[in-house]
Amino acid sequence: MSLSPDQKSAFKPIAELLAKELTQKVASLINRNATITFNSAIESCVNSGKFQIKRDSFLVTAPSTEPNLGPICLIATNQQVFVLADLIMGGDGSAADDVKPDETNQMVFAESINQVFKSTVQRLEKLKPDYKIEIGEHEYRQLQSIKDSSLTVPKDLENSVALEFKIKISAKLDSIFIVEVDQSFIESAIENFSEIASKINLTEFEALIKLEYFGENQEEHQEAVKEIQDIESNDTSGENAYKVDHKRNLGFLKDINLDLIVELGRSEMTFKNVMRLAKGSAIELDRQCNEPVDLYVHNQLVARGEVIAIDDCFGLKITQVIGNLDLFQSITAMR
Repeated sequence: MSLSPDQKSAFKPIAELLAKELTQKVASLINRNATITFNSAIESCVNSGKFQIKRDSFLVTAPSTEPNLGPICLIATNQQVFVLADLIMGGDGSAADDVKPDETNQMVFAESINQVFKSTVQRLEKLKPDYKIEIGEHEYRQLQSIKDSSLTVPKDLENSVALEFKIKISAKLDSIFIVEVDQSFIESAIENFSEIASKINLTEFEALIKLEYFGENQEEHQEAVKEIQDIESNDTSGENAYKVDHKRNLGFLKDINLDLIVELGRSEMTFKNVMRLAKGSAIELDRQCNEPVDLYVHNQLVARGEVIAIDDCFGLKITQVIGNLDLFQSITAMR
C-alpha cells in the first residue's frame, strides 16, 4: 500500500523530525557522527503477506501496544547490521558488501534498534505530552529467501507503508534502509503532529536533541569524532582502528539474557556408532582431563576455565578471557 500525495506531503516534515532523533540516537550509540535523512514514502515491500526483498536482509520488529497502531519494522542490509553492531562493540566498522553478521552482531544490532524505536516514540511524547504510545518486546530474524517462511510479515501489518531512510557514517556506511509501518501509524502521526512539525525549526530542533544526548560532553564527543576521522584518513591498513571509550554508555546491553554453554570437549562419530550408544556407553573427547574447558556466550567463545564444584552443582572458574576484551570489560564494569 502507498500513501496519497496529500498524506506524503503531510507526513514528510514529521519524518524529517524523526530523522533528527534517529541521527543523534545512533551517534550516541556508536560515539561517531552519523547522518540519517528521510528520503520518501515508497512502494511497500509487503505483498501477499510476505516481504519482497532483492537480497538477504535483516528484520527487527516491535509492536505498538497502547494504542495498537501495528508493528514498527526495520529492514536492514547485512552490512548495516555488521557495521553498526561492530562500532557499538568498539570495532572499526569495516565490512565488505557481502559480510555475514554473526549471532552476536545480530543481537547487539537488534537491541540497539529496539532502543532507537523507544527513543523515537519518547521524542513524539515530548513534542506532545498527551500523546502516549507503548512499544512491546522486539523480535529479530533474517530474511533469506523469497520462498522462505522467514519472509512472513508480523501480525497487524495489514496495510503496510514503506518509509525510505538513508544512513551515512563517515566512510563506513552509506546506504538505504526501510521502515515498514501500518498505515494507521502514519495516520495517527499526521493527525497528532502535523501542526507541531510545521512550526519547528529543524536546525534548532537538531541542536536541542544533540544537547540532550551529549550535554556538557559535546566538545569531548566532537574531539573523539575528529580523532576517529584523522585515524581513518591517515591509516589505510586498519592497524590503528579506533578503540571504544570505556566511559561510553553500554548500559542498554546489561539486561540482555544470554545462553552460556560450557564445552568439555568434542568427538567425531559415524552415524552407525551413534546408533549403538546405550546406557553405560563411554565417549572419548578430544581434550585432556587437565585442560581448561571453553565458555561460549551466545555461541561465541569468550573465556576458558576450570570445572569446580559449587555446593551440589558444577561451576566454572574463569582462568582466561578471550575475544573482545573491550566489550567484556565494559559490560562487567556495570555489575
